[in-house]
Amino acid sequence: MGPAIAVAGTYRALEAVRTLEGPLLVAGTDTDGRTVTALLWDTTFSSFELGLGAAMSVLLLVMSALVAVVLMSLLRVRRVV
Repeated sequence: MGPAIAVAGTYRALEAVRTLEGPLLVAGTDTDGRTVTALLWDTTFSSFELGLGAAMSVLLLVMSALVAVVLMSLLRVRRVV
């Protein structure tokens, strides 16, 4: 059951990071309700800072990979032989 929980937890963590539409629809263009992806979108396309936006997206990818690795290592199946 551990691998299934690890996969589900990883999927939910990545979905939480990728959330863009929900808070944007609720808060509008208000800066108080921003998520990481909304900040990334605003930096890259509204401000047209492509280098900073690319660096932010790489950091977001690294953070997502770290979450996946930590969840998989904590919830892996340990077989006793």
